[in-house]
Amino acid sequence: IWLEQITRIINFYVTRETMMKTKQKVIAESEDEKLIPIPVYEAIDGSPTFLGRLVTGLLNITSPGKALSYFPSCNAWFDSNGSFVFGSKTIRSLTLAFGVVGINGLDKLISYNIGSSMNLFARTYKHYMDAVCKGYIRNIREEIKAGCISELTETLKTNIDKSIVNLSGLSKTLMPLLDKIGRLQFHRKIIQQQLMQLARVESKGFYQVVSNLNRCSLPYFIERKPEDAKPKTSEEYANLKAQRINEVKFLNVVSSLTDTMGLSNPLQKIYLYPKFEMYSIAHMLAVLTIDYLKGVTYNKGLSMLVRKRVANDCPDPQALLAGIVTVLNHMHVNYLREYMVTLCFYIKLVTAQDLVKKKKQRIEPISSNLYVWLNEYCKMTGQPREIINRISSSFVFDTFPYEV
Repeated sequence: IWLEQITRIINFYVTRETMMKTKQKVIAESEDEKLIPIPVYEAIDGSPTFLGRLVTGLLNITSPGKALSYFPSCNAWFDSNGSFVFGSKTIRSLTLAFGVVGINGLDKLISYNIGSSMNLFARTYKHYMDAVCKGYIRNIREEIKAGCISELTETLKTNIDKSIVNLSGLSKTLMPLLDKIGRLQFHRKIIQQQLMQLARVESKGFYQVVSNLNRCSLPYFIERKPEDAKPKTSEEYANLKAQRINEVKFLNVVSSLTDTMGLSNPLQKIYLYPKFEMYSIAHMLAVLTIDYLKGVTYNKGLSMLVRKRVANDCPDPQALLAGIVTVLNHMHVNYLREYMVTLCFYIKLVTAQDLVKKKKQRIEPISSNLYVWLNEYCKMTGQPREIINRISSSFVFDTFPYEV
């Protein structure tokens, strides 16, 4: 009885949090549930429930305005003194406080916040889309689309440098959104790991069943032929529609089970279906990345990129990369490759220009930062490194002739 009631309370608070933020009417409880009413309090700091305030608190303690760095190897945040700030220990303490049900509710609310931030990102980009798709960004897209690898000129580098200046205002608006999306993704990743550990210990049999169901259901959704996808009669159309509805219901059940067992990868989730095509989004994000990487440095001791300055407008490199990957995963798969290709072209242009003018066999800071960035990008997205080697050159991170 206690588990049923705590589950009902958590689900009610998650629903109330999402409904109030979307300005929708809160769904009333049934007559049986009204016999044991759930207490409702006034909103504090914009959140009507403790779960909403908890999400806000997690974002505050990992904000870019503090001297914090996210370490992927530890899956946690640490300050400049090496002290632990947020990670698996925090989520473990929250699990002891309100159980697995509360952690699941927190994960759902974080997922909603990612979708809300993605929606805001899409609306902001749509507002500036005409300005982005025209001018230098359009020239960058057309030049890269032409694929003039053997005849690279300084035109591409000039267009990128001028785009950085023109997109300075847009960068101040989109960078905080990308940073927020990335931090929320890491929060979900930590929660998913905690749920997986608990499931393996407390529900080993059910965990294996869900894992096998997730793995074996993929062959069911095979790619259909174009001629088979088009119904010829009204009866075939009705049957196809009913089949698709059942498939969606089945996928929703599997997705819910995998989230509960901690089997899902937050970076590969779809949180929003854009209602318009985001043309040039990959090239624009590549330009913003180049501008951002000029303000970071490679730390040999930590083997990762770190910020030169701590400010709200300078997000953590790992969080920003996770936000960019989340946005690109919502687009066509080619956009992931176009982002890499744009950065690789820029590396090749900068390296060739430095060798001609300075005549030094040394990798410039911006080039080495881009190599490290692309290395982490390949790990997150699973994109092949052959794309980097084919366009720019082979790279070994341990032998960087890099001067700080």
